Amino acid sequence: MPYTTAPDDIPLIEQDETARDALIQRYPQYEATIESMHSDGFAVIDPKYYLYDLDEARWFCETSAADAAGVKNAWMSNRAIENIATHASLIRLLSCLYGRRAFPFQTWNFAHGTEQKAHADAYHYNTWPQGFTCSVWVALEDVDESAGPLFYYPESQGRPYTDRRDLEGAKSYADYERYVGAQVAARTYKQEQARLQKGQAIILSANLLHGGSPRLNPALTRCTQATYYYFEGCAYHAPIQQDAADPSTSILEPFDITRRRFVKSNQDIFPGRPKRRHRVSSQLVIWMALMRRKLAID
Repeated sequence: MPYTTAPDDIPLIEQDETARDALIQRYPQYEATIESMHSDGFAVIDPKYYLYDLDEARWFCETSAADAAGVKNAWMSNRAIENIATHASLIRLLSCLYGRRAFPFQTWNFAHGTEQKAHADAYHYNTWPQGFTCSVWVALEDVDESAGPLFYYPESQGRPYTDRRDLEGAKSYADYERYVGAQVAARTYKQEQARLQKGQAIILSANLLHGGSPRLNPALTRCTQATYYYFEGCAYHAPIQQDAADPSTSILEPFDITRRRFVKSNQDIFPGRPKRRHRVSSQLVIWMALMRRKLAID
């Protein structure tokens, strides 16, 4: 069944209870996921990834992503990582939940827990209208509680979105982390951990606060892949880069990994494009990486 277009500027999954009930009626096979996303801002799912892709991506993490920072956009060189990012049933699910076609635009692969402080993806990547982005974390192995699992705060997606204008001080990333820490302390959110089994995934709403738990046993790996998704028809931007005097500095033109093309930000919603040199440099990086991969296969 094809997904529907959102009747307004709010993702279907974030609309009111009437919209939630209508979504369940239309897609009863996704009822548990819809309920969890709507109320808590996350959902644990089993997309049925291919075992070969999970094992190949795990091997990549163990051999190339040992650093806590992980490896960004390894899909350019590794077919299994790309397959996980473009998994058809997952994209279909996300498209149904949000009411617009989802497309992956970035991957991160990790061998170990990041121990990153609480943050929301929407501070790094957001849209106009807001909220048409999410991340999906995939367990490439069973996640041990001592390996630094992903943590998150259910219901924290209901907070107002944050951009640099909300911060005090130098508006550095440390200032953002302090800002989020104060919100967590003030609202007494209950922290939960994503102790996933191999092949399971967790969808995180754009504004859901999450981070990395302490690595109680540094010898343990926590091989995971995070893939970030946008939805069609939006203006795309990075609030972390926004200059209050010139909001266009944060405009993005993401690369749709599935369709192999750059997606122009919706000019009718917010006019502006990244500077030409940035567009060209991004395009060269991707096309050269894909050409290298093709030559290696051939």
